[in-house]
Amino acid sequence: MSFEQKLPVVVLDCFKVSLQSLKNALEEKLREHFKELDISIATSHDIQESNNVLPPVSLSSGGLAIDIGGMPYFIPTFNPHKQYLFSEIEELGKSISSDTEISLGIGGCCSSKRYAELLTYKNAQTGKLETYISSTADENKQPICSLVENNVFSCVGNIYASPSNCNEKNLLRIRVKRRISNTSFITAIRRAISQSFPNQIISLGGFFTVTNSRIHCHIASETPPAKPILDKQEFLNWLLYHNLDSPMTFGTVFHCHDPGLFLFSEHSHGTDRNRTKVAHYWHDLDEELVEYEAFLAVASKLVRIDMPPAEQFQFQMTHH
Repeated sequence: MSFEQKLPVVVLDCFKVSLQSLKNALEEKLREHFKELDISIATSHDIQESNNVLPPVSLSSGGLAIDIGGMPYFIPTFNPHKQYLFSEIEELGKSISSDTEISLGIGGCCSSKRYAELLTYKNAQTGKLETYISSTADENKQPICSLVENNVFSCVGNIYASPSNCNEKNLLRIRVKRRISNTSFITAIRRAISQSFPNQIISLGGFFTVTNSRIHCHIASETPPAKPILDKQEFLNWLLYHNLDSPMTFGTVFHCHDPGLFLFSEHSHGTDRNRTKVAHYWHDLDEELVEYEAFLAVASKLVRIDMPPAEQFQFQMTHH
């Protein structure tokens, strides 16, 4: 991506909602989905005390929820020119809110030779982004993961950029156990907020860890599709699914209302402790045993970059 290309950018203010109001809404509605829950307000330092998968990360409310590209750039045919640099997205973010820097990013990493899932996060100790990509190998159908240096993502991406040097107590900390519905963790949170604050622009980003359960995920095939993908079912059939062992920690960005911008309603990519895979989260598989812990920041602005023409959207990825 180059600023000379003048990609279209839409910036909207998010609905101003207090963390206490969100906490109250989630305490009421998440009881429909989990037998045990504990919701509090925390700081970025609390992440380090509980997280056993990612390196130290910095996260704060009041940042930017950034949605880039869209599925039409990926299907029916991959658009190889739709490549974006995290560094340039961060620079654009600073032009909107000068003190922000990327906390996490989720997206695709695609070329004519390999497709991959991507997760990046800023290491709070080094100040640098660590970016991992992972595909499912053609030969043995096992994940292959690598650390990459170029920090490029493709076609679709979701980023949360936090205000820098902010250690205030301004994160939602959500701990739940024993799922009792058929709704996935992030979908349950997103819908609970949507129901409590209908038609309000509320976007969040952060990290969640899954323990005591296998996790149903997909990891794209390393080989691009042999022919154009014509509909949602063909796309879902092309993906390769894995039931992965916990613990895994996922970066996530999700939107509780789409004001006509064709947002990726929720997007979560995660990795294991040893960085042997990057996978797209769908849901857990052991409802009686599963435990989740999330740290979520609430965005002050929603930023939409390079949205494809509306008529090109054949479908959006959805979760249940």
